Amino acid sequence: MEIGSIIRTARISKRITQEELAHGICSISHLSKIENGSREGNEETIKLLLDKLNIHISQYKEEYKYFLQLIDDWYQAIVYEDFEDAKNKYNFLKENQQIVTSIHLYNYYSIVEYRYFLSLNDKVKYKYIRKILLKKTKKFSQYEFALFTYYNGIYYLKGGDVDPAHVILNKLIDKNFNHYGELYYHYAYTMKLLKNYGASILYCNKALEIFNTHNNFKKKMHTQMLIANNYQKIGAVKDSEEHYNILLKNAIRLKNDPTIAITYHNIAHLKKVSNNYKEAIDLFENSIKYFRKSETSYLQSLCDLAEVYLLIGDKEKFFELYNQILQLARQEKNKQIEKQYYIKNKFYTSTLEEFANFFTAIQMDTLLNFELLNDVILYSEALISFYRDKKDMQNQIKYLELVNRLYKSKYT
Repeated sequence: MEIGSIIRTARISKRITQEELAHGICSISHLSKIENGSREGNEETIKLLLDKLNIHISQYKEEYKYFLQLIDDWYQAIVYEDFEDAKNKYNFLKENQQIVTSIHLYNYYSIVEYRYFLSLNDKVKYKYIRKILLKKTKKFSQYEFALFTYYNGIYYLKGGDVDPAHVILNKLIDKNFNHYGELYYHYAYTMKLLKNYGASILYCNKALEIFNTHNNFKKKMHTQMLIANNYQKIGAVKDSEEHYNILLKNAIRLKNDPTIAITYHNIAHLKKVSNNYKEAIDLFENSIKYFRKSETSYLQSLCDLAEVYLLIGDKEKFFELYNQILQLARQEKNKQIEKQYYIKNKFYTSTLEEFANFFTAIQMDTLLNFELLNDVILYSEALISFYRDKKDMQNQIKYLELVNRLYKSKYT
């Protein structure tokens, strides 16, 4: 908050030229040097300039302190995901935008506004604000530039551009600026996307340490979920389940239904891969209770539950769920699940000969385009046995080669 910046900002906001302001006080070149900070004016000159602009410096300092704290609090509300409070602070700041501009805080306000709309996933607004900010970077303070750079990392993550996000966040990770632990979380998330699960766990723990200190319960839950997912990816089932159970207790305490639903779903998946099918069924059913029917995750839990019933040989339960799955998939226009379960139903309701005639290259290509390798492997292995019994060597070799290729693709 340098005096030259105060004078320049106030002059521009009042639409006064340098010539008009300098008249009778100092030369235009002298005023220009004061405004850009290359020269300090004497006390009498500064007083005359401030009087002419009708600025009371003590009032200015109070306003600056008040609005700086308000923008800091707004940023913190965004990080804490207290969106009601964040919305109220945003509306107040927007109403007082002229003051924010006059006290030289507009850049900081705009940068936090960029973060606000990133958190709301409002693509139109955050892209528009980013476009404007990119033209003003030379006027940013060091802290403002670091924040804007960091938010661009989040911007790339939102768009699925992991490599530029990684480049940005990696440069910032050791920078000492106030980010309330968020930077560690986003870097951990980036590491997970890059399949560097060990590094992701490391930075999750760094983020958790800060979130614990600041009692940021919502971000703690996100981070706990990320840690559990990382352990799940590396096959550390016990560690993963331990973190999911901690997360579940916190989510139930906070009555956070979406997190409860996802956590039940993920623990159920762990039980499924551990062949603990009875517990998996109970947990998938719990997740379905907490998901809204309109959510894609609700449909996914139904699909996973149907899969478990197939694994224990309960085709009757599978067919009950199949009708719900097909109806929901069509409502949501989810072509992948609709096609996947249509073919799956054919497999379990047809003879192998009927299925062999049905499972043409078209059906196979459809599943492979959806990256449903496990389904194609299952059907192909069944058809290998079928053609072996039929002594059809040509088709048997065709499916053997396909299965070998798919296993190689799956595990490399």
